[in-house]
Amino acid sequence: MSEPLLTITIPTYNRLACLRLLLDTLIQQMQEIGVLGKQCQILVCNNASGDGTTEYLNELRHINGIEVIHHAVNCGGDANILFCFQAAVSKYVWIVGDDDVPLGGAVAAMVECLERDAPDLLYLPQLWVSADEVTGHAKNKINSKEVASLGRMELAVKANVYVTFISAWVINVATYHTSALNSKYDRYRGTSFTQLEWILTLIKGGRKFICMQDIFLVCRSGSSGGYSLFEVFSSQFNRIVDDKLITSPLLHHFFSQCMLWRFIPGLVWGMRKNAIGNFDAFDKEKTFAVLKSAYHNNAFFLLVVTPMIFFNKPIAWCFKSLAAVMARIWFYLWKLRVS
Repeated sequence: MSEPLLTITIPTYNRLACLRLLLDTLIQQMQEIGVLGKQCQILVCNNASGDGTTEYLNELRHINGIEVIHHAVNCGGDANILFCFQAAVSKYVWIVGDDDVPLGGAVAAMVECLERDAPDLLYLPQLWVSADEVTGHAKNKINSKEVASLGRMELAVKANVYVTFISAWVINVATYHTSALNSKYDRYRGTSFTQLEWILTLIKGGRKFICMQDIFLVCRSGSSGGYSLFEVFSSQFNRIVDDKLITSPLLHHFFSQCMLWRFIPGLVWGMRKNAIGNFDAFDKEKTFAVLKSAYHNNAFFLLVVTPMIFFNKPIAWCFKSLAAVMARIWFYLWKLRVS
């Protein structure tokens, strides 16, 4: 099959149960509409899993339209995502996490949109649920195939912190490779946000942006990575935004602030409550040091987030509630600004 419309690529490592659910769902949906092995293909890049993933994937090799690549050693998450992007030979690529699942009818709606609208970026809204709720929600179907055409700032505000969520984006590889802004596809290797090179390049330089109107994906909530999360979602994210968007002042201003307003307070509170993953005891000084290096003398950080870090939990909860109200107002004003 030469140059299919869409390659759905799945980087995976030691999550066999999640991968089974995702692939069963994708295969069923794609075979129902007759696109697997024709307009669309599935590419799975197995990062040297040792939990039975290799054997399971080998059982799928006989299905037309499915390609499996096994890495001999674990090359790391970023490298595996880059491999997925580079190996796709289609016009569009959707790199979907192995623990996310499209709702019923989602693939048909996606293919229909790509063929009809030919966007540079397609954004897919998500529903975030706990791990034990994913299977139940995955049985539901999308309610509508309707899409909305957005301007670049409308898309930025719509996505906000989910600009970093790789499963939310279908990327026009052809447009990316012909873009004057295209520099180096792997320039952010090692940041945990390698995909931002492609996504921000197209947000900045693309011309046609589409958003599905209905919830498209069911995604597992919960985090891992300990204090590296603060480093990744503050310093690394800000560095990439500065690098990619410094010549686009409005985009730069929005993205340089959205993570602080919309994500960091919840991350701080979740870590303090031990409610978002299995982490060590909350280290106030370490948390403050990492965030201070990213946000310096930002008033919202110093006056609202910092008390969440250092004050006792009842008082910190008050600042957490204040942060939530302020963030809603901040976001509402941005939506008014771009509407």
